[in-house]
Amino acid sequence: MKATDRKMMSAYQMEDEVFRMALYVRRRDQGVSPEQAALEAKDTFLDYDIRAPWVNAAKRYALPFISYTYRAAPMITRTLMARPWKMAKYFTMMYALNALAYAIDGGDEGEERRSLRENEQGWAWTGIPRMMRLPTHDQHGNLVFLDVRRWIPAGDVFDTGQGQSVVPLPGWMQPGGPLMIAAELLLNRSAFTGQDISNKLTDTVGERIGKGAAHAYKSWIPSAAWIPGSWYWDRIGNAITGARDWSGRPYSVPQAALSSVGIKVKP
Repeated sequence: MKATDRKMMSAYQMEDEVFRMALYVRRRDQGVSPEQAALEAKDTFLDYDIRAPWVNAAKRYALPFISYTYRAAPMITRTLMARPWKMAKYFTMMYALNALAYAIDGGDEGEERRSLRENEQGWAWTGIPRMMRLPTHDQHGNLVFLDVRRWIPAGDVFDTGQGQSVVPLPGWMQPGGPLMIAAELLLNRSAFTGQDISNKLTDTVGERIGKGAAHAYKSWIPSAAWIPGSWYWDRIGNAITGARDWSGRPYSVPQAALSSVGIKVKP
């Protein structure tokens, strides 16, 4: 199982390696020395080969997202100090696209944003809306918003509007891993949805065991749409069968499919 896990991690990191190699080749073609090209390729992309024991221990047992912030925060700081316009251009683009959507489709932005879930309202630490309005509607006529926090450099590094914790925490401090799964099963509460895993008043012992096992399985495996029983597998299945969300609106198959590949479009 460890060997399989390492292979999956290597495959995941290959995405960065391809771009890193492309930059190295480009800089060599421009006449830069091998040493300088290698240094630029290494520093331009996040390097997840972390040797700090405490970071690796935290990632393995309790804070699965800490490695991203550990590498991203210094890079963000350097960029803001040396080339702040590189960050400003993304924020300007998001503001402009959001304003363009309202110019095309109209609407009361304040009223519409109050209809979003609490953790989707407000602004990210970068000063952009957590949800960007799109100039279109879903098949039921609802306005749609795009979650852009993870589309912008540093957009969600310090954002505290994620998860269901009582105390607002940035994404990298959201607990996870085997210790968190054990705590959720013990407390019978999903930290992601904020809902009970099983109903102690109506579920039989067998049903409670089954729901606990299903929750542990979903929490452990990758949440990919092609993996049976994963979160996105169930979400797309619910959309296909006509299930409804907490407000009574039918789930959208296209939105569920897009969400499974990181495009979070919500009515």
